[in-house]
Amino acid sequence: MNNLKTFNEKTSFANLQDRACNFNSKEKKYENTNLAPTLNLFNTKLKKHKWAKKENVEFKKNLAGKSKYFLPAHTEWFNSIYAYNQNTIKNLPVALKVTFKLLKSYFNLYSRKLETIKGSRRLFLRRKRLSSNRILISKPELKHTSEKISFVFYVYNRQKKYIYNKIKKIASLDNYLKHYVNKCLRKEIFSLYLRKSLYFNKCKFEERYILPISNLIKKVYNKEIEFHVVNLKYLYFNSHIFSEILVTKLKNRNNKLLRVLKSSLFNFKVPGMDRIAVYREMYNKKKILQNPKVVMENEMFDPADLDRDIDPSDNKDVLQFSFEKAELTDFSRKNSRREKSFSHYSLDMRNAILKLIKNKHVNGIRIEVAGRLSRRNTANRSVFKLAYKGSIRNMDSSYKGLSTVVSRGYAKSNLQYTNIKSKVRGGSFGLKGWVSSI
Repeated sequence: MNNLKTFNEKTSFANLQDRACNFNSKEKKYENTNLAPTLNLFNTKLKKHKWAKKENVEFKKNLAGKSKYFLPAHTEWFNSIYAYNQNTIKNLPVALKVTFKLLKSYFNLYSRKLETIKGSRRLFLRRKRLSSNRILISKPELKHTSEKISFVFYVYNRQKKYIYNKIKKIASLDNYLKHYVNKCLRKEIFSLYLRKSLYFNKCKFEERYILPISNLIKKVYNKEIEFHVVNLKYLYFNSHIFSEILVTKLKNRNNKLLRVLKSSLFNFKVPGMDRIAVYREMYNKKKILQNPKVVMENEMFDPADLDRDIDPSDNKDVLQFSFEKAELTDFSRKNSRREKSFSHYSLDMRNAILKLIKNKHVNGIRIEVAGRLSRRNTANRSVFKLAYKGSIRNMDSSYKGLSTVVSRGYAKSNLQYTNIKSKVRGGSFGLKGWVSSI
């Protein structure tokens, strides 16, 4: 009681400051027992929440001072070239537009004999223009050498998945519709047509069919052409493909703007975030890796071994050291029962390389649409809508406090940015898309 009286009497700021400063940071105790520590209101509210009862979070060491992760050359620039003549560099954007048009028209090819079953040609072309069930390609990334040009572009074959699901559905319906002979016969005829169109889809990726279009592109650049096609498992792995399919859906007047944006982000799953770890990072200034996928992948390597200083006299580099760690973990998993074969050793090397590569997992998507997208025929005011899921922050710079590499002088290394413009009957509109990866 005496301590409380003296505290009420001496309420000057100087006395409070003197008492509050008597805090031992090493022992984490107040040296002056007369004054109790001030309560934090946020900490008292945390006790009421259910998620505050979780186990203590294991903090990782701060990764400051680690080497930066540099992007590949073909992803940093769309045209990586070194030329003495400036006119060749000036013509590159026009040549890229022409080649991109040729590639898009090639993958949008269709057979007239196969498409006659769908009705009139005019209605078919309109449906094809507004449909998203086709082969979608990204903007090509070019790497120039003195003799040849290597094209790297990403492909999402949605048409193949659509046809394959149709065939699967017909095959499952045959068991239920055996007594309906006419219906089964129609379904069988339609399944033959679908199998033909599926084969036509596969032929577009064969070398003998790609050869004519490579000869056309060779005339544009006057060099040998080499294609590298990357098939994507999901639509949102490439920002250009993802935003292009949104533009085709927005062209259809029957689709609503907000419904299209929300449904596009429905299949994307955000990696989980630990709220207690975020709070401790903000207020206690303790860094922790916030993506559970990355934490799971890094469990194979001991953090004490990864944080060790590498001796410059040692011939082993970091990659070789990681291979040895991968071999040891797999060897202990088998309990030394048998020796490793050569094929299994190469698999370990592949897994170790994949674990060291960055920008593998998508952790955020952001879409902005602006323009005359009202459903009326009259041109009203422009509409602006925004949809996002996850976070597009850079994990290294925002959470770990590391300096990151900037591509093209201004673009963030973890972001894929796309800006597409198009028009409808009411007017023009634009779409911006960001896809972040870690």
